[in-house]
Amino acid sequence: MIRNVTCNRIRNWEKNELSCKNPNSGTVIPDPVLHLDANIPDSINGGSPSNNDPIDTWGNLGTGITNATGSGTSRPLYKSSGFGSNNTAYLEFDGADDYLTLGTTYSKLPERTVFSIAEFNGALVQQSVIIENQIGVSKEAGIFQGVRSTNFEVTVGDGTDFSRCQDIGAAGVVTTNTPYLFSDSYTPGDDRPKMYLNGTRLTEDIKSGSGITAIAGDKKELTIGRFGGFSGWFLDGKVAEILVYDTTLTDEQILAIHTELLSKYGI
Repeated sequence: MIRNVTCNRIRNWEKNELSCKNPNSGTVIPDPVLHLDANIPDSINGGSPSNNDPIDTWGNLGTGITNATGSGTSRPLYKSSGFGSNNTAYLEFDGADDYLTLGTTYSKLPERTVFSIAEFNGALVQQSVIIENQIGVSKEAGIFQGVRSTNFEVTVGDGTDFSRCQDIGAAGVVTTNTPYLFSDSYTPGDDRPKMYLNGTRLTEDIKSGSGITAIAGDKKELTIGRFGGFSGWFLDGKVAEILVYDTTLTDEQILAIHTELLSKYGI
């Protein structure tokens, strides 16, 4: 598996042992634990994918060892071009049953920064990008990025009960057939993540729950394109790239990544 390609994604950045550095500004960004990029062909199905191939493995280019995997008829398809104005590669999810699983390796990170580059094609009722399984009445909350109506939505929860799981949304920012770069970062002690869309800080509104200042609970399945271990919230759309950091990046680091990825995809 190819490793340490994240700095190649950030054009002209210098590779240090476990980080990337912008030689102009001096901004240093640690390596992600999870980095999935449809534009690195050798990370798709072991290398040399063909257009419309079902995805068995989407290889992790970050420091972690767990890959995203699919099976049976519920696999998204590899597309060699067609995402964003730069016409890049992506994975296509059918909105019916397609998803990839990451197991529990990256679940319940106590602090995190998550980036996803995606497009929603179907009705914006409930669609997942990358979401950890939520058991029972949504009492568990780990990594969670999805869309409900026209809202981007994330969650935090302490693993006790539904009232201790907060839904945080940014309203009216999503339309169909439009590529987005979305990120959220969570710091223990805060009552909500910071959310950015296409390089702009969003206004985070708590939709439900209260009093959460930590992520806790049992680790559950983390999936791409589905509501964790449950059916539902299937993604009808495209995913080009996902990055997960097991730390809270600064605003400067977050905006540096947004700047480079927006240029990469022509968003």
